[in-house]
Amino acid sequence: MKRRQLEIRDNTGVRKPRRKSINRRAEILRHAQRLFEERGFYETSFDDIARAVGIRREGLYYYYRSRADILLDLVRPQNEALVSRLA
Repeated sequence: MKRRQLEIRDNTGVRKPRRKSINRRAEILRHAQRLFEERGFYETSFDDIARAVGIRREGLYYYYRSRADILLDLVRPQNEALVSRLA
């Protein structure tokens, strides 16, 4: 019998990511950043990232649609900090 996972919703009814999901995304970003630094963006595949994290490529699609989305999540904090200092 399958267990249903409970969704976590905030007071507006919007679905929030579960803590496990947040931790997994951080783990994916950590491994992806290391691989991008070692091999470069174009030489790092989705399979490489999934293997480093310890999940299947299909599982990685649950969190990200593409390597570009992962890269955007990696650079977004630096971009936002830069923009806030310029304002």
